[in-house]
Amino acid sequence: MDNAEGENTRRTDFWPRARMEILSSRIYISTLSFGWIPDHRLEFFSLFLRNLKQKWCLLFDTAEHHLASTREKLLEKQGMDNKLSHNLLRDAQCWTNLRKPMHAHIGKAEEFIRVYEENDYLCDEVWNYTHSLTLSDDLKALKGCTERIDRLDEETKETIQLEFNLVSIHESHISVEMAKKSTVMAASMKRLSWITFIFLPLMFTPSLFGMNVDLFNNHPSWRWYAVAGIAVQVLVTAGWVVFKFTKLEETLETAIRETYCGFINAIRETYCGFIGWYKRSFTRRKMVATDIESGKQKAA
Repeated sequence: MDNAEGENTRRTDFWPRARMEILSSRIYISTLSFGWIPDHRLEFFSLFLRNLKQKWCLLFDTAEHHLASTREKLLEKQGMDNKLSHNLLRDAQCWTNLRKPMHAHIGKAEEFIRVYEENDYLCDEVWNYTHSLTLSDDLKALKGCTERIDRLDEETKETIQLEFNLVSIHESHISVEMAKKSTVMAASMKRLSWITFIFLPLMFTPSLFGMNVDLFNNHPSWRWYAVAGIAVQVLVTAGWVVFKFTKLEETLETAIRETYCGFINAIRETYCGFIGWYKRSFTRRKMVATDIESGKQKAA
């Protein structure tokens, strides 16, 4: 009995030790930047998480530096470079694409630790590890990298909003400049119109005196040019005053419009009357032809 109990005890002590000897980590092969051999099996995995976090942090530092330089260019260009907005949209899409590999790394690390904790023949690797809290802290640090992605998203959104505001301000300045140019052009056209208003009657007078007609065969004095020019200028000015300060222009426009509409309506009524007469005539001829045909059939 004692021998059996001793034999059972030896078997109970033997198999766990055998399993621990088989499943325990003994050899470490790594390309990490750490130059020492881990003291524990899971310390190697902890170092791997730290190295992964360093690479992610280096990537986020580069992204933040890129956003800072883009913001400086944006403020320097003051909304005049359309390529910056496209670059910012591409950066926002890049931050969104980074979330998938980040969550994949975190999920694989959690799955690795969960496998060690849930299996009896592996849990000793975790619970016997004196620095087990360090492993969870490293995993939490890796999860904290997602906050930097959120910060990049927020900074990119703020930069895009800043670009939109600068573009709006730039377009407002362009609109103001165009309005000023339009005002200057309108003033120039007004001056040109006044010059034309003054010199056109005076240019009409010499063309009138230069005609080959019998009235000017005696070569009248040049004083008649001054008299005729002043008279034409007075007539043109009087016509402008009448059209400017009276309703004669509106009256003429109304009369012309009514005449035109009446002419169009008369043409339309004439056309409709002709179409009606043609239809009635065609129907009458058709009825006569039908009566003749029926008479012939009765006679036959």
